[in-house]
Amino acid sequence: MREYGWGLAAGIGVALLAFLIMIFVRKARGLPCADKFDERQMAARYKAFKSGFYTLMLCVVADACLYMVGVKWCEQPLGEFAAVFAAVTVFAVQSVRNDAFFGVERRSRSLILLYAAIFVIQTLNTVLSIRRGRLVSDGKLTLEALSLFCAATFLIVLIAIALKNREQESGEED
Repeated sequence: MREYGWGLAAGIGVALLAFLIMIFVRKARGLPCADKFDERQMAARYKAFKSGFYTLMLCVVADACLYMVGVKWCEQPLGEFAAVFAAVTVFAVQSVRNDAFFGVERRSRSLILLYAAIFVIQTLNTVLSIRRGRLVSDGKLTLEALSLFCAATFLIVLIAIALKNREQESGEED
């Protein structure tokens, strides 16, 4: 499992490096690095961040309490990563529901395609982990279950976006 941890750390490092390169390129071209949000969206995002933060704290404390009483449901640090995914999910869904997920001038199609691609890749990785028998070891979820949590997060966000789009389309028809 140590190899998986190194692979995970390398993947996170590469993703951060790619993100920094994208920001540098956008700045060099004079493009904005972040979406623009109006005041209503900013207020809604603040509330969503707050809900996400409380979710993170609740999940981390619950994981720590379970660990202290001897319930070891996963390898470390999967519990903490699961808490982060739960917090991101709460933030994203609440932002989508309040029309504050995408910026004012942002077209959502490219982001939806990116999220769908991430969901598919993580789902395939989860299926491979299950087929190899590596998702659970000694009755605990292994670090390979991280793909499962990631896929679930992106699936829930995609569903929230689809429902919001459907709601907006039906509102325009009326």
